Amino acid sequence: MLVARIFVSKSEIETRSLAPITAGMVGAEVEVLFDSTWSGFSKTFVWSHDEVVINDLNASGRIPAEVLAKCGGLLNFGVYGTKEGEVMPTVWTAVGTVNVGTDPSGDESTDPALPAWAQLQEKIEQIKNKDSDYLTSADLDSAVADALAEAKSSGEFDGYTPLKGTDYYTQEDKSEIVAEVREAVEDTGIRNPNTLTFTGAVIGSYDGSAPLNVEIPAANDADWEFITKLTQEGTTTNY
Repeated sequence: MLVARIFVSKSEIETRSLAPITAGMVGAEVEVLFDSTWSGFSKTFVWSHDEVVINDLNASGRIPAEVLAKCGGLLNFGVYGTKEGEVMPTVWTAVGTVNVGTDPSGDESTDPALPAWAQLQEKIEQIKNKDSDYLTSADLDSAVADALAEAKSSGEFDGYTPLKGTDYYTQEDKSEIVAEVREAVEDTGIRNPNTLTFTGAVIGSYDGSAPLNVEIPAANDADWEFITKLTQEGTTTNY
């Protein structure tokens, strides 16, 4: 329930009441509007009533239950801003008188605000204890499943969940990969790091980048030289 709209300009505040404020209210809120001078500032909402001061680090605009515990007097509001060494505290503004309200019959279901240090401590404890207000493992699993389903439906993901040692490629996928590699090899040529050089009847080298045919000439009897070898017996043998 919105009970007031508050306008903040630099350190000045103006309040416009929208509904009466009563003691025992739970969930009452104010809307706080800032001018451009507050751009980039971290804001803490400060509430004060009947000597009770509550700091709202979240700047939610929700009126803490503690400051509405008793009737009588004015409910005051201010903003404390900080930015890179700058500090901007506003003046106090009266949100309205805390009127006598209907007795809430001892209902303790409210979630009263805490001092700043206690709010931080409570959040730490909630995370440690995996409080229901925070994500559980089941929540995370569900969120991941939803994200995968959305990605699959959008065409950004094929739906496979990669597992180490599992081959997710189809035979068609593999054939396409082989064809692409073969085409790349034919276009660019893959060279052997160790070039093969040969001499003799044919002289040349081969690096593996392209097919190479080497024509070795046939032997010709006319090209052979007879070699005479004198053996120990004094006979000769022609080769």
